[in-house]
Formats: sequence, structure tokens, C-alpha cells
Amino acid sequence: MKLPVLALVVSLYSTTATAEPPPPVPDGGLIHDDEYTCPDPETGLQGMCFPSRDMRGNRYIAFFTFGDLCMVIWQVKDGKHIEIWRRGADV
Repeated sequence: MKLPVLALVVSLYSTTATAEPPPPVPDGGLIHDDEYTCPDPETGLQGMCFPSRDMRGNRYIAFFTFGDLCMVIWQVKDGKHIEIWRRGADV
């Protein structure tokens, strides 16, 4: 299930116009954990969260909705979500 979802995320990144491209994948890639439904705390939109971690132990969460394609990437530090990239629903 993770591979088809990851392929969808990559295809969305590569086929949609964004004001600013998403950040590059860290060296060594990302290890993905189980996805879950969640809200974006800023907009209240419901979507899916895809937690992952890099080879250095840094944790990230990618959020997006299928309908509006509003995507956010947070880095998780000390239990807090620090936004590192956002694509607005109006882009």
C-alpha cells in the first residue's frame, strides 16, 4: 500500500504547478511509517499524514488532501511540528 501512495505523492509533486518546489529529499532517502488521517491545524482541512524519517533520525510529516491538493511538510522537533513547506490550495 505504501508504494502506490508514495508513487501518487511523487506524481502530484511532478505534475502540479507550485509557487515553490518542495524541499529535496534528504541524502539517503526517507523511511516511511504508516499513514493516517489527520487535519491541517492551519486550515482545518482533513487529509492524510505520511510520517517518515531520514537516515539521521530527523522526523517529518507530509500532509495533503486529494481534493484541494493542499500540501504541507513539517519537520517534527521536540514534539512540535515546524512547517518547512506549504503549497496553498489556491496555487
